[in-house]
Amino acid sequence: MRMFGKLLAQIEAAIDSRDAAEQNRVLRAATEFLMARWSRVPVEQRETFDELLLVLATKVDHEARCELAERMAGLRRAPLRTLAYLAADAADVATPILLRSALVDRATLERLSREASEAHVLAMAGRTSLEEAVTDGLVARAHLPASETLAANIGTRFSAQGWSCLVDQARRSERLTLRLAARADAPEPAHAELVALARARCLSALAEDLEDAAAVWSAQVLPAILLGLQPDASEGEPMALGASRAYVATQFASKRLSPRQIAAWADVRRTEDVIAGMSFMARMAPEIVQAAFAAPGWRPFVCIGRGLEFDWNSLKKLIAYQQRRELDHLALKTAYDEFQALAPTTARRIVRLAAARHRSMAFAA
Repeated sequence: MRMFGKLLAQIEAAIDSRDAAEQNRVLRAATEFLMARWSRVPVEQRETFDELLLVLATKVDHEARCELAERMAGLRRAPLRTLAYLAADAADVATPILLRSALVDRATLERLSREASEAHVLAMAGRTSLEEAVTDGLVARAHLPASETLAANIGTRFSAQGWSCLVDQARRSERLTLRLAARADAPEPAHAELVALARARCLSALAEDLEDAAAVWSAQVLPAILLGLQPDASEGEPMALGASRAYVATQFASKRLSPRQIAAWADVRRTEDVIAGMSFMARMAPEIVQAAFAAPGWRPFVCIGRGLEFDWNSLKKLIAYQQRRELDHLALKTAYDEFQALAPTTARRIVRLAAARHRSMAFAA
């Protein structure tokens, strides 16, 4: 390992040097060595390299440390003391380490969860997996962007105390409420409280939109809509729907799926494509759209279409297709009046509430 010995000597010389350009050059050379040859370094010599690299890292400029952290973040083996130092450095240096490196030890993560800046906390929240001891510290910081990221991260685990803190924070964030309610691991009491929060926000929005009719909607119409949006657990997904979902995802990966296209599919009775297309647009489980399509009334279906901001002509065609008949004049006028009165944001809240009850998401909360 003559090359290794030469590199150690260069690092020592760079540490003693006051030449910033030389220090940066040697750090880059050490980084290249790490990327290509670290696994070949004898175990007994790795600590020496780590100690010298750490000292050098404290002397180089900010940009050089950013570059070092970015390259070390993806390593499966690395000098751990240097890694821990970078994880606690300025947020833009630390972020790739905190977000991607599997080598940061739990003690470091626990300490940083309690002491580091909000930017560090946000980076940690996006890690592939986090244990309860770490998430307890992160959640206790009550930094909503980090809590929202944690809630959407399926690799996180929360203690009972963590869940209690998160539910409390959810009172200040609709996004956090819906992301937590969609988690399969949400304890039943917490899930019930989160659904209640979502329902309260939904009722408040209805009161603003519908004014005099809000009481009737709250007591009668909303429960019926939620029932119409509730998937039947006894019914599996139709075999053809899987093919339709794949077709829609492929065809509209890079172009917009329009309401007119959905209506055109209805015109030629491509039911599976209608369901797959609407679920794709709303980014929710197709079972919810399928339930709305199968519901005896049109309101659950209209809520999804209004949430997607469909134009009335397209939605009118879809209602007729969903109801298997043209609506009479009175029913059509009622549907139109409610379509006009119901804001898209309120319609999305209703659908999201239904999804939350089903422990799933809708409209990318």
